[in-house]
Amino acid sequence: MKNETTEEFSPLYFWGKALFVFLLLVAGWHYLFADRAIVELTATTTAKNSFKIYYPNINNHWTERAVSGVTIRPGIEKYSFRLKNLRKIKELRIDPMDKEGEITIHSLILRQHSYESIDILQLVREGKVQHEEETTGVALAGKDFTITAKTNDPKLFFSVPKLEKSGGESWTIFRLLLFSLFSIFLVKAADRVVPHYRFIIFTMLAITVFAAVMAGISSFNTHPDEWVHCEAAQFYIDNTLPPAVGDPRVEGTYSPYGYSRLYSSELAYVVGGKFARLLQPLDIPDYLAFRYANVTLLAILFFCACYNLTWRILLVPVFLFPQVWYIFSYWNSDALALFLSLCAAWQLADKKSTWNRLLASDYSLRSIGGGLWLIVLLAALFFCKKNFYAFLLFAALFLLHQLFYKKITANRRFFIPALVIIFTAGALVGGFRFWDAKQNNFAKAEHIKEQIVIHAQKGFSPDAPLEELRPHLYMKKRGITFEQMVDTFWGERSFRSSVGEYGYTSVPGSFNYYHYMRYTLITLGIAVVFFTLIRGGWGNITLMTITTGTAFLLIAASFYHSWTMDYQAQGRYLLPIIAMLSLFYHTARKPLENIVIFSLSSLIFCGGLYSFIFVALAGIGKIAIPF
Repeated sequence: MKNETTEEFSPLYFWGKALFVFLLLVAGWHYLFADRAIVELTATTTAKNSFKIYYPNINNHWTERAVSGVTIRPGIEKYSFRLKNLRKIKELRIDPMDKEGEITIHSLILRQHSYESIDILQLVREGKVQHEEETTGVALAGKDFTITAKTNDPKLFFSVPKLEKSGGESWTIFRLLLFSLFSIFLVKAADRVVPHYRFIIFTMLAITVFAAVMAGISSFNTHPDEWVHCEAAQFYIDNTLPPAVGDPRVEGTYSPYGYSRLYSSELAYVVGGKFARLLQPLDIPDYLAFRYANVTLLAILFFCACYNLTWRILLVPVFLFPQVWYIFSYWNSDALALFLSLCAAWQLADKKSTWNRLLASDYSLRSIGGGLWLIVLLAALFFCKKNFYAFLLFAALFLLHQLFYKKITANRRFFIPALVIIFTAGALVGGFRFWDAKQNNFAKAEHIKEQIVIHAQKGFSPDAPLEELRPHLYMKKRGITFEQMVDTFWGERSFRSSVGEYGYTSVPGSFNYYHYMRYTLITLGIAVVFFTLIRGGWGNITLMTITTGTAFLLIAASFYHSWTMDYQAQGRYLLPIIAMLSLFYHTARKPLENIVIFSLSSLIFCGGLYSFIFVALAGIGKIAIPF
């Protein structure tokens, strides 16, 4: 009877999934293409500029939240980007440049599916485009339109003419048929790769390859603070213990702020330095060796995914965010911290891990040896960037959650191995901290402040008057209120640098890409909350609350640091949330294993893949390749 019910239900379930995917494809098509205009621009410029087109918001105001654009450069003439649905716009404002200079527009066309195109230069010839007085030297010579600006924000205004239908019904029918066939194919393919999360193996392989390519072709210091990280790791090629503050060997490692990463005692620099020493026979630049230390960590995660189901589940949040892939493609200390956090999450999640075997009173030689690895892992987490302490807080709350819901029994069998591991790791960390304090005469903080005053560049020294410091420092002291801080788009900038903004934020994605990722991630978040509330039970609901609360605390801390110390709206400071999400998803995944979550996750991955290939790899500064 059970088999008959399954056979009767399976076709209905299959076609239900196919219908959902079909509707998702149609909705995606309309959102990304049919309900979006395409701006086709051919122009030459004398300097790098931002070409933007603004449309009024719901209050009929021009704002940075209602804009699309592209970065134009000398030597490149053809550009294309997407704009909002022209059917809902009555007026547009063009800001052709964001600094003084000259731009010659050879062609500017607006196209939208099923409608006739709009030639902006034709509107210029007809006198339907107005410009502000500051926009000087406006000239129409033959087919070209030249603008010379004496300000950094020239503006052109015009009304959107009435859109004329262009037909194309036959293509619509063909497209729907294609979507139908593709939906069936996707559902059949998903039925093969989704069970046991096999798709993670393929996606992690692709991510590792792209990260390796980025590490190899990008030029030195095109990535955030890479030179400072490299100088710190270079110290450990020939040294093992950190230097005392003010040690002459530290010279050359100071950042513009006057701080050396060597004073942080982060384990990543030791690992990078020793990895580079291992690769010295290959005679490659040190910065490349450091980069491939991080690529190796990503490759280890890939191999873990190949052989372990728990790892595949834990890596689901990793495959969603291209900024995470990017972290593993250049030299920094975040990659090792995230790697170690994921290892700790695996220990907590996998029933066959050393941690869970010890809790089950398995005191075999294998478990005891694994216990030593656990002690090292826990101690290592205390030598990561301080923002990853948020994950340690989450891990502690996770254990309390497991105890409360009796996933772990609170008895001697639990407390003995837990206390041994925690106290031994604490002794290692405490012993090292004592040694480090002793070599700095128990006044390390004071010595660091002295070195900062000595080595900080102009505009960064904490002893300088506030008006002489860089404007992004100590914003609260400057009288910037909480509301004004929010108005600086800190949240938007942090979001963009979390889903795909590369280099020194100099290689951004398009406005439409960020809109796409924002709305898809919000939809996925709503779906996760919905299914957890409906099917997850109180245990999973509580864990979701813990995850959200800890993530919010980290975001609040990052915001407060930007407000009171140094304005750094960068998504990499929020990386510990990835490990939190990994542990949450593994624990609460049962109600989330459905076609809705899988489809939305796939859309996000595809967006990230586009960003990494066509934005990051295409736009990052590259070395001269000798072939």
